Order: sequence, then structure tokens, then C-alpha cells
Amino acid sequence: MWLIEKYIKYGVIFVVLWALLFLQLNYGCSKVKSMQMQPLMDNEKYFVYKKSSDMDDLKTGSIIYYERAYRGLKEIDMVGRVVAREGERIRIESGNVILDGTALAEAYVNEDNRFSESFEEIQVPKGHVYVMNDNRRLPTMPDSRRFGPLWAKSIIGIIKE
Repeated sequence: MWLIEKYIKYGVIFVVLWALLFLQLNYGCSKVKSMQMQPLMDNEKYFVYKKSSDMDDLKTGSIIYYERAYRGLKEIDMVGRVVAREGERIRIESGNVILDGTALAEAYVNEDNRFSESFEEIQVPKGHVYVMNDNRRLPTMPDSRRFGPLWAKSIIGIIKE
């Protein structure tokens, strides 16, 4: 009987260690460091993300956690929303995102957080996504309007709402 209890105890420990290893390799936790995704994610709010930079996992509207160097700064971790994927054509007219000729419905952007800028149409290159913050008026946290399409390899993970 003691032999069975011993194997059960080691079996439980083994399963718990494998579960912890799985979570460590596939998921992460971080904290929003600015107001770039308001109102969905406030400053200092923690979030969990699934580690992935696979283009098949990304959809228009996906919220991603990524790293980016901007204007000589070292790599900084940022949060943003995918508004266009590779091969799609995107332009911005008076703050409205036009994706492949159709206005993108963006219920997640408050009217107070909209902007009135316009940008010429571009086609998102292969292996890239076009990322924008939900808080579009925040100039200190740039998105693809400032640094261009984001290379998919810069994506750390996908945040589940």
C-alpha cells in the first residue's frame, strides 16, 4: 500500500510541474504602463497574454503585446490593437480607418479618444500587421501611424479580452 501512495504522490508532483512548465512557456503576465488602450485597459492594469507571433492567430481587432524601438529609445513593451493584417490595404480619412475600401467599425474607440488625422493608403507587407492604440489622441505612445507596419516577430503575445 505504501508503494502505491508513493507513486501517486510522485505522479501528482510530476503533473503539477508539467502544468507549471506549460503555463510558463505559453502564457505570460504584464502590466499596462500607459493610457494607450483606454477605456478597455487603464494604466497600471495587469493582463494575461498567450505567447504567440503566429500570423494565423491574429485577426483584425486582436489586442497584442509587442516590443518596439521608437525614435532611438531602447525596446519598449507596448499594447495595441491590430487594425490590418498582411496584404490588406489601409488608409485613414479624418480619423476613420478604411480597410480594403470599407470603413472599419471601431466601437472600442471612444469619441473622446478619436483623432482627425488622415494618412495615405498603404498595403501591409507580408509578415507585418498595422497596429493602433484605442486611445488615438495619446501622442507619447506611438503606433503604426508613427512607426509603420509592425513586424510580426515583434509580437510577444495576444491578449484575450
